[in-house]
Amino acid sequence: MFYKWSLLFNSIRYLKIIQISNRIKRKFIKPNINSYFAPKVRDIANNLYPVVQCSQKMYGHDRFKFLNKGFNVRTIEDWNSPEQDKLWLYNLHYFDDLNAVGSMQRNSWHCSLVQRWINENPIGVGNGWESYPLSLRIVNWIKWSLLNDNLKKEWLDSLAVQVRFLSQKLEYHLLANHLFANAKALIFAGLYFQDSESDKWYQSGIKILNKELHEQILADGGNFELSPMYHAIFLEDLLDLINIHQVYQKKIPDIIVPKVLQMLKWLQAMCHPDGEIAFFNDSTLSVAPTLNNLLDYTKRLKVVY
Repeated sequence: MFYKWSLLFNSIRYLKIIQISNRIKRKFIKPNINSYFAPKVRDIANNLYPVVQCSQKMYGHDRFKFLNKGFNVRTIEDWNSPEQDKLWLYNLHYFDDLNAVGSMQRNSWHCSLVQRWINENPIGVGNGWESYPLSLRIVNWIKWSLLNDNLKKEWLDSLAVQVRFLSQKLEYHLLANHLFANAKALIFAGLYFQDSESDKWYQSGIKILNKELHEQILADGGNFELSPMYHAIFLEDLLDLINIHQVYQKKIPDIIVPKVLQMLKWLQAMCHPDGEIAFFNDSTLSVAPTLNNLLDYTKRLKVVY
Protein backbone atom coordinates (compact mmCIF):
# COMPACT_ATOMS: atom_id res chain seq x y z
CA MET A 1 0.00 0.00 0.00
CA PHE A 2 2.83 2.40 0.87
CA TYR A 3 4.48 1.62 -2.46
CA LYS A 4 1.27 2.45 -4.35
CA TRP A 5 0.85 5.79 -2.56
CA SER A 6 4.53 6.57 -3.10
CA LEU A 7 4.16 5.78 -6.79
CA LEU A 8 1.08 8.01 -7.05
CA PHE A 9 2.83 10.87 -5.27
CA ASN A 10 5.89 10.67 -7.50
CA SER A 11 3.64 10.52 -10.56
CA ILE A 12 1.75 13.72 -9.78
CA ARG A 13 4.39 15.80 -8.00
CA TYR A 14 5.70 17.21 -11.29
CA LEU A 15 2.30 17.81 -12.86
CA LYS A 16 0.76 21.24 -13.15
CA ILE A 17 -2.51 21.96 -11.34
CA ILE A 18 -4.32 22.24 -14.68
CA GLN A 19 -3.13 18.73 -15.62
CA ILE A 20 -4.42 17.22 -12.39
CA SER A 21 -7.76 19.04 -12.49
CA ASN A 22 -8.25 18.10 -16.14
CA ARG A 23 -7.65 14.42 -15.40
CA ILE A 24 -10.37 14.55 -12.76
CA LYS A 25 -12.70 16.43 -15.11
CA ARG A 26 -12.17 13.92 -17.93
CA LYS A 27 -12.94 11.03 -15.60
CA PHE A 28 -16.21 12.35 -14.22
CA ILE A 29 -17.59 14.82 -16.79
CA LYS A 30 -18.57 13.41 -20.16
CA PRO A 31 -19.01 15.61 -23.24
CA ASN A 32 -22.53 16.79 -23.96
CA ILE A 33 -22.54 16.82 -27.74
CA ASN A 34 -25.13 18.41 -29.99
CA SER A 35 -25.49 16.25 -33.09
CA TYR A 36 -27.45 18.82 -35.07
CA PHE A 37 -26.36 19.98 -38.49
CA ALA A 38 -23.00 21.51 -39.27
CA PRO A 39 -22.55 25.27 -39.51
CA LYS A 40 -22.37 26.83 -42.97
CA VAL A 41 -19.07 26.26 -44.77
CA ARG A 42 -17.19 29.53 -45.22
CA ASP A 43 -16.52 30.77 -48.75
CA ILE A 44 -12.84 30.60 -49.65
CA ALA A 45 -10.86 33.58 -50.93
CA ASN A 46 -7.86 31.61 -52.24
CA ASN A 47 -7.13 27.99 -53.01
CA LEU A 48 -5.25 25.97 -50.44
CA TYR A 49 -1.59 25.71 -51.41
CA PRO A 50 -0.45 22.09 -51.89
CA VAL A 51 0.42 20.68 -48.48
CA VAL A 52 3.32 18.41 -47.55
CA GLN A 53 2.39 14.89 -48.66
CA CYS A 54 3.27 11.95 -46.47
CA SER A 55 4.03 8.47 -47.84
CA GLN A 56 1.18 6.21 -48.95
CA LYS A 57 -0.69 4.49 -46.09
CA MET A 58 -3.61 2.83 -47.88
CA TYR A 59 -3.06 -0.08 -50.29
CA GLY A 60 -6.60 -1.27 -50.99
CA HIS A 61 -10.15 -0.29 -50.09
CA ASP A 62 -9.57 -1.85 -46.64
CA ARG A 63 -5.79 -2.45 -46.56
CA PHE A 64 -3.48 -0.20 -44.52
CA LYS A 65 0.17 -0.16 -43.56
CA PHE A 66 1.49 1.76 -40.56
CA LEU A 67 4.71 1.33 -38.62
CA ASN A 68 5.83 -1.31 -41.16
CA LYS A 69 2.82 -3.49 -40.36
CA GLY A 70 -0.03 -4.19 -42.77
CA PHE A 71 -3.59 -5.05 -41.75
CA ASN A 72 -7.03 -5.32 -43.36
CA VAL A 73 -9.80 -3.30 -41.71
CA ARG A 74 -12.84 -5.31 -42.75
CA THR A 75 -15.23 -5.19 -39.78
CA ILE A 76 -16.46 -2.64 -37.26
CA GLU A 77 -14.32 -4.33 -34.62
CA ASP A 78 -11.16 -3.86 -36.70
CA TRP A 79 -11.18 -0.11 -36.07
CA ASN A 80 -10.21 -0.98 -32.49
CA SER A 81 -8.63 -4.37 -33.08
CA PRO A 82 -6.90 -5.95 -30.06
CA GLU A 83 -4.39 -7.41 -32.52
CA GLN A 84 -2.92 -3.96 -33.13
CA ASP A 85 -0.86 -1.67 -30.93
CA LYS A 86 -2.46 1.55 -29.74
CA LEU A 87 -0.18 3.67 -31.94
CA TRP A 88 -1.09 1.61 -35.04
CA LEU A 89 -4.78 2.18 -34.34
CA TYR A 90 -4.18 5.88 -33.79
CA ASN A 91 -2.55 6.06 -37.22
CA LEU A 92 -5.56 4.30 -38.72
CA HIS A 93 -7.86 7.02 -37.41
CA TYR A 94 -5.64 9.93 -38.51
CA PHE A 95 -6.69 9.56 -42.20
CA ASP A 96 -3.24 10.70 -43.36
CA ASP A 97 -3.66 8.93 -46.70
CA LEU A 98 -6.24 11.51 -47.78
CA ASN A 99 -3.33 13.89 -48.35
CA ALA A 100 -0.55 11.41 -49.13
CA VAL A 101 1.53 10.89 -52.25
CA GLY A 102 -0.72 9.69 -55.10
CA SER A 103 -3.89 10.32 -53.08
CA MET A 104 -5.91 11.52 -56.09
CA GLN A 105 -5.67 8.01 -57.58
CA ARG A 106 -7.22 6.61 -54.40
CA ASN A 107 -10.07 9.09 -54.12
CA SER A 108 -12.82 6.47 -54.47
CA TRP A 109 -11.23 4.46 -51.65
CA HIS A 110 -11.07 7.59 -49.53
CA CYS A 111 -14.72 8.48 -50.09
CA SER A 112 -15.73 4.96 -49.10
CA LEU A 113 -13.44 5.11 -46.07
CA VAL A 114 -14.90 8.38 -44.79
CA GLN A 115 -18.41 6.95 -45.04
CA ARG A 116 -17.32 3.74 -43.32
CA TRP A 117 -15.73 5.66 -40.47
CA ILE A 118 -18.93 7.60 -39.87
CA ASN A 119 -21.09 4.47 -40.00
CA GLU A 120 -18.81 2.29 -37.87
CA ASN A 121 -17.51 4.68 -35.19
CA PRO A 122 -20.42 5.91 -33.03
CA ILE A 123 -19.90 9.15 -31.12
CA GLY A 124 -17.43 8.81 -28.26
CA VAL A 125 -16.64 5.13 -28.83
CA GLY A 126 -13.14 3.83 -29.54
CA ASN A 127 -9.71 5.15 -30.42
CA GLY A 128 -11.02 7.43 -33.15
CA TRP A 129 -12.77 9.63 -30.59
CA GLU A 130 -9.69 10.19 -28.44
CA SER A 131 -8.61 13.79 -28.71
CA TYR A 132 -5.27 13.38 -30.50
CA PRO A 133 -6.42 11.21 -33.45
CA LEU A 134 -9.59 13.29 -33.52
CA SER A 135 -7.50 16.46 -33.98
CA LEU A 136 -5.37 15.04 -36.78
CA ARG A 137 -8.40 13.61 -38.60
CA ILE A 138 -10.28 16.92 -38.45
CA VAL A 139 -7.33 18.68 -40.09
CA ASN A 140 -6.92 15.94 -42.71
CA TRP A 141 -10.60 15.99 -43.65
CA ILE A 142 -10.55 19.79 -44.01
CA LYS A 143 -7.37 19.77 -46.11
CA TRP A 144 -8.88 17.05 -48.29
CA SER A 145 -12.09 19.02 -48.68
CA LEU A 146 -10.28 22.23 -49.63
CA LEU A 147 -8.12 20.43 -52.19
CA ASN A 148 -10.97 18.37 -53.69
CA ASP A 149 -14.25 20.10 -52.74
CA ASN A 150 -15.88 16.77 -52.05
CA LEU A 151 -17.42 16.63 -48.56
CA LYS A 152 -21.06 15.54 -48.63
CA LYS A 153 -23.55 17.06 -46.20
CA GLU A 154 -23.51 13.93 -44.01
CA TRP A 155 -19.71 14.14 -43.83
CA LEU A 156 -19.84 17.83 -42.93
CA ASP A 157 -22.33 17.07 -40.16
CA SER A 158 -20.00 14.38 -38.82
CA LEU A 159 -17.02 16.73 -39.03
CA ALA A 160 -18.88 19.35 -36.98
CA VAL A 161 -19.81 16.76 -34.34
CA GLN A 162 -16.17 15.70 -34.13
CA VAL A 163 -15.08 19.30 -33.54
CA ARG A 164 -17.78 19.77 -30.88
CA PHE A 165 -16.55 16.63 -29.14
CA LEU A 166 -12.93 17.76 -29.30
CA SER A 167 -13.76 21.22 -27.96
CA GLN A 168 -14.97 19.55 -24.75
CA LYS A 169 -12.03 17.12 -24.53
CA LEU A 170 -8.97 19.35 -24.92
CA GLU A 171 -5.88 17.60 -23.62
CA TYR A 172 -4.90 19.88 -20.77
CA HIS A 173 -3.96 16.77 -18.81
CA LEU A 174 -1.12 16.14 -21.29
CA LEU A 175 -0.34 19.64 -22.64
CA ALA A 176 2.64 19.89 -25.07
CA ASN A 177 2.18 18.56 -28.62
CA HIS A 178 -1.22 17.01 -27.87
CA LEU A 179 -2.77 20.31 -26.77
CA PHE A 180 -1.15 22.08 -29.72
CA ALA A 181 -2.70 19.53 -32.11
CA ASN A 182 -6.08 20.22 -30.49
CA ALA A 183 -5.59 23.95 -31.05
CA LYS A 184 -4.64 23.47 -34.70
CA ALA A 185 -7.81 21.45 -35.31
CA LEU A 186 -9.99 24.10 -33.64
CA ILE A 187 -8.40 26.83 -35.77
CA PHE A 188 -8.88 24.82 -38.97
CA ALA A 189 -12.51 24.10 -38.13
CA GLY A 190 -13.13 27.65 -36.93
CA LEU A 191 -12.05 29.00 -40.31
CA TYR A 192 -13.64 26.24 -42.41
CA PHE A 193 -17.09 26.77 -40.89
CA GLN A 194 -18.82 30.12 -40.43
CA ASP A 195 -21.11 30.95 -37.53
CA SER A 196 -20.88 31.97 -33.88
CA GLU A 197 -20.05 28.41 -32.84
CA SER A 198 -17.11 28.14 -35.23
CA ASP A 199 -15.90 31.59 -34.14
CA LYS A 200 -15.63 30.21 -30.59
CA TRP A 201 -13.62 27.24 -31.88
CA TYR A 202 -11.26 29.61 -33.65
CA GLN A 203 -10.77 31.91 -30.67
CA SER A 204 -10.20 28.95 -28.36
CA GLY A 205 -7.58 27.56 -30.73
CA ILE A 206 -5.80 30.91 -31.11
CA LYS A 207 -5.67 31.39 -27.34
CA ILE A 208 -3.97 28.00 -26.91
CA LEU A 209 -1.69 28.64 -29.91
CA ASN A 210 -0.31 31.91 -28.53
CA LYS A 211 0.43 30.39 -25.14
CA GLU A 212 1.93 27.17 -26.45
CA LEU A 213 4.19 28.83 -29.01
CA HIS A 214 5.79 30.93 -26.28
CA GLU A 215 6.29 27.83 -24.17
CA GLN A 216 7.15 25.19 -26.77
CA ILE A 217 9.54 27.17 -28.99
CA LEU A 218 12.79 28.01 -27.22
CA ALA A 219 14.90 31.14 -27.71
CA ASP A 220 17.13 29.39 -30.25
CA GLY A 221 14.13 28.25 -32.32
CA GLY A 222 14.15 24.65 -31.14
CA ASN A 223 11.02 22.82 -30.06
CA PHE A 224 11.22 22.20 -26.32
CA GLU A 225 11.16 18.41 -26.79
CA LEU A 226 14.57 18.81 -28.48
CA SER A 227 13.71 16.15 -31.05
CA PRO A 228 14.42 17.02 -34.71
CA MET A 229 11.56 14.73 -35.76
CA TYR A 230 8.92 16.32 -33.54
CA HIS A 231 10.39 19.73 -34.37
CA ALA A 232 9.75 19.11 -38.09
CA ILE A 233 6.18 17.93 -37.39
CA PHE A 234 5.52 21.05 -35.31
CA LEU A 235 6.98 23.24 -38.05
CA GLU A 236 4.69 21.64 -40.63
CA ASP A 237 1.75 22.43 -38.34
CA LEU A 238 2.69 26.10 -38.30
CA LEU A 239 3.00 26.19 -42.09
CA ASP A 240 -0.42 24.54 -42.36
CA LEU A 241 -1.82 27.29 -40.14
CA ILE A 242 -0.34 29.96 -42.42
CA ASN A 243 -1.90 28.13 -45.38
CA ILE A 244 -5.41 27.96 -43.93
CA HIS A 245 -5.32 31.63 -42.91
CA GLN A 246 -4.35 32.59 -46.45
CA VAL A 247 -7.23 30.52 -47.86
CA TYR A 248 -9.72 32.72 -46.00
CA GLN A 249 -7.69 35.95 -46.13
CA LYS A 250 -7.62 35.94 -42.37
CA LYS A 251 -4.80 37.81 -40.65
CA ILE A 252 -2.05 35.38 -39.70
CA PRO A 253 -1.29 35.65 -35.97
CA ASP A 254 1.81 37.81 -35.59
CA ILE A 255 3.68 35.17 -33.62
CA ILE A 256 3.62 32.45 -36.29
CA VAL A 257 5.95 33.64 -39.08
CA PRO A 258 8.85 34.69 -36.78
CA LYS A 259 8.64 31.28 -35.06
CA VAL A 260 8.65 29.51 -38.43
CA LEU A 261 11.83 31.33 -39.47
CA GLN A 262 13.53 30.52 -36.16
CA MET A 263 12.51 26.88 -36.40
CA LEU A 264 13.81 26.52 -39.96
CA LYS A 265 17.26 27.73 -38.90
CA TRP A 266 17.31 25.30 -35.97
CA LEU A 267 16.25 22.40 -38.16
CA GLN A 268 18.93 23.16 -40.74
CA ALA A 269 21.54 23.03 -37.98
CA MET A 270 20.20 19.63 -36.88
CA CYS A 271 20.30 17.98 -40.32
CA HIS A 272 23.12 16.04 -41.96
CA PRO A 273 24.50 17.16 -45.36
CA ASP A 274 21.99 14.84 -47.08
CA GLY A 275 19.15 16.86 -45.54
CA GLU A 276 18.00 14.12 -43.16
CA ILE A 277 17.55 14.76 -39.45
CA ALA A 278 19.99 13.74 -36.72
CA PHE A 279 18.77 10.88 -34.53
CA PHE A 280 18.31 12.72 -31.26
CA ASN A 281 15.52 12.12 -28.76
CA ASP A 282 13.27 9.52 -30.36
CA SER A 283 13.88 10.76 -33.91
CA THR A 284 13.68 8.45 -36.89
CA LEU A 285 13.25 8.80 -40.65
CA SER A 286 10.02 8.69 -42.69
CA VAL A 287 7.77 10.04 -39.94
CA ALA A 288 8.18 13.81 -40.19
CA PRO A 289 8.53 15.89 -43.37
CA THR A 290 12.12 16.43 -44.51
CA LEU A 291 13.88 19.78 -44.41
CA ASN A 292 13.52 20.06 -48.19
CA ASN A 293 9.79 19.30 -47.93
CA LEU A 294 9.42 22.12 -45.44
CA LEU A 295 11.56 24.59 -47.40
CA ASP A 296 9.50 23.90 -50.53
CA TYR A 297 6.29 24.38 -48.55
CA THR A 298 7.63 27.67 -47.20
CA LYS A 299 8.28 28.86 -50.77
CA ARG A 300 4.77 27.88 -51.89
CA LEU A 301 3.34 29.93 -49.04
CA LYS A 302 5.62 32.85 -50.00
CA VAL A 303 7.10 33.01 -46.51
CA VAL A 304 10.39 34.90 -46.87
CA TYR A 305 13.33 32.85 -45.60
